[in-house]
Amino acid sequence: MAGCLVFFVSIINVFPNGFTFSGGDVEQYFNLDYAIKNFGYTWSNLLGEGFFLQYFSYNLYYFPIYLASSFFKVSLSQQSFFYFFIFLFFSFCSFYFALSFFTKDKIEKVNFKYKILFSLVYTFNTYTFYNFYYTWGYSPFLFLYVLIPVMFGATYQFFGELTKKIDYKNLSILGMFFFLSNIANGNMPFFISLNILLFLFIAGLFVIKNGKSNIFLFLRKTLTYYFVYLLAIFWSVIPQIPEMFRQLNIYSQNEGVFDLKKWLLWQSVKFSNIFFISSGTKEFIKDMEQDYERYKYYAEKGVPAEDARYKLPNACETKIVVSMNPRSLHNFFKERLCIRAQWEIRAMAREMLKLAEKKAPILFSNVGPSCETDLICRQGKRSCGKWKAIKGAHLVDPLE
Repeated sequence: MAGCLVFFVSIINVFPNGFTFSGGDVEQYFNLDYAIKNFGYTWSNLLGEGFFLQYFSYNLYYFPIYLASSFFKVSLSQQSFFYFFIFLFFSFCSFYFALSFFTKDKIEKVNFKYKILFSLVYTFNTYTFYNFYYTWGYSPFLFLYVLIPVMFGATYQFFGELTKKIDYKNLSILGMFFFLSNIANGNMPFFISLNILLFLFIAGLFVIKNGKSNIFLFLRKTLTYYFVYLLAIFWSVIPQIPEMFRQLNIYSQNEGVFDLKKWLLWQSVKFSNIFFISSGTKEFIKDMEQDYERYKYYAEKGVPAEDARYKLPNACETKIVVSMNPRSLHNFFKERLCIRAQWEIRAMAREMLKLAEKKAPILFSNVGPSCETDLICRQGKRSCGKWKAIKGAHLVDPLE
């Protein structure tokens, strides 16, 4: 019954034909075969001199979707079903089996109905709703949410009573979950946070359940546990360590794109915000509706549609057809592939470049922001600072 509910929710949320998703740091890959090949390496050369690709472990997530999409021959819009189903169905299963791990040795088992109820609550709540209300749900970014219950449940079962020997069957199950956690390791803070919580959880189990009487067996189990963990995740974590230190060095010398302290404050939210989808949503929708009513009013009064549109908000969709020769396209890419360009037009420029490279690979072999192609950054005080890392590049103030 619960599986049918998840299936139903996934079906009714399939995008209308012709629609895809994009927002924030997440966008749908129009060519999954192409994306999977690019995620197969730790270095991407899609733009300019290239850059370190921390998301290479996302292949574990995208490859099954690619296989399912190919097998069922679904459209880009229909792919949204898999994003919903994978996240929701495995969230349910994860919590359900976690309850079994936590109560395996208990005399009083958790009632089957309560296990279903608690698992459904873990599957359908404000957090998971927000996950898809925004766009994180259409990516591997928050996949750790799916794995946390079974990882902690299996860890609890593995350590259990420290008078027992190592349970290698349980350890193999843990190894499988550890391997799947590589999906979330594309974002190193998740990996670090998970390990802090796991360490505190294991230490708490020892203190609460066993005291100091089994310290040697505890240490043996701990070493075995982390040895299996390292074997499962080393390929996604170790390549990121040098890049992490490089980024740390950039921030310590105040050469980063962001002021790290201000960025952390900007990203923070109040505790009360966790329980609400978005603050100011009603006011925003009301404003949008009022703008649309004013647009209709002027259009009905005979004002030309192109003039009446001035009353619509800046976020209103506008369909345009643009013609450019190669020289104009090069200039467009110099400006719109720049980090300082607005995120939406930058994403569009990347897609345009992919198409241009396929049609004329020689003409568009040296394309990118002006700091890479012309060795000139024209952003002045607004520069991201990337030009400093490019030999021979220099900064120009556009106002001078």
